[in-house]
Amino acid sequence: GCAFDASIARHMVSDVPVSAFLSGGIDSSIISLLASQIDSNLKTFTIGLRSGDGNDDLYFAKKVSDQLHVENNQLVVDSISVDELIRILEYFDEPFADSATLFSALLAKFVSSSSKVALSGDGADEIFFGYPVYDNLANGCHNSHNSSYLISTALGIVSPRAYDYSR
Repeated sequence: GCAFDASIARHMVSDVPVSAFLSGGIDSSIISLLASQIDSNLKTFTIGLRSGDGNDDLYFAKKVSDQLHVENNQLVVDSISVDELIRILEYFDEPFADSATLFSALLAKFVSSSSKVALSGDGADEIFFGYPVYDNLANGCHNSHNSSYLISTALGIVSPRAYDYSR
C-alpha cells in the first residue's frame, strides 16, 4: 500500500463507525473507495441543490456509491434560513468568501445525526487535478490526456467527474 492507503487506514480507527463525505469528485471518490475496502458497511453522505439539472454532487455521488456498493445518504437543499446562515457564519472569526463552507456545515449537521466521525477530501481535487481547469497543467506534468482519470483508474475506481463533465 501507499502512504495514501495508510493514511485512510489510520483515520478509519475509531470506537464508532466512520462515514465519508462523497461529492463524486476525484478526492472524495478515492477516499470512499479506500474506506469501503476497510469497512464494507461504510455510509457516505452528499449534499446538493434541488436544481433539477442533474449537474450537481447528488448525481455524481450516486454513481460512485453504486459502483462501490456503499450506502449514500443525500441531503437536498432548497434554501437556507437566515437563522441557519447566521449560526454558520458565527464560527468564522474573519471575513470568509468560500460559499462551499455553508454546504459543508449543513452536510456536517446532517451527518451528525447518524455518524460522529466522517472523512472528507476537501481540497484534494487540486492535488489530483480533479477539475477540468487543471487538464492542461496535468497534461504538461504527466504527459497524459487526463491525470485524474489515470490516478483514479490506478486506484481501481473511475469517478464520473474524472472523465464525464457533460454527462
